[in-house]
Amino acid sequence: LNRDQNGVLYAGFTVLRYGATRLTTTSFSGFELVAVEDLGGADGKQAVFYQTVTGNVFTWTFDNSWVRSGDLPYITSSDTAGLIEKESLFGIDFDDYAL
Repeated sequence: LNRDQNGVLYAGFTVLRYGATRLTTTSFSGFELVAVEDLGGADGKQAVFYQTVTGNVFTWTFDNSWVRSGDLPYITSSDTAGLIEKESLFGIDFDDYAL
């Protein structure tokens, strides 16, 4: 996950998009995009968002051009196994993003 001086977000050097709109660090109030990864296979290109107030997590899937194509199941902060699975897949620790 990269970003430029204007806050535009990238997977490597490719802009992340929601339709025609570029995603930025301020695209969604209360949510922080914390990781992107190409895990391979169907729905392999994914981005993980962390909701800073609740600790909930949601994941978007992307097409080959890094344009949002869908959603994966929402993970609540009480779903410890789900959170650990995402942390493992993306090599992150959601505790680093908690308020």
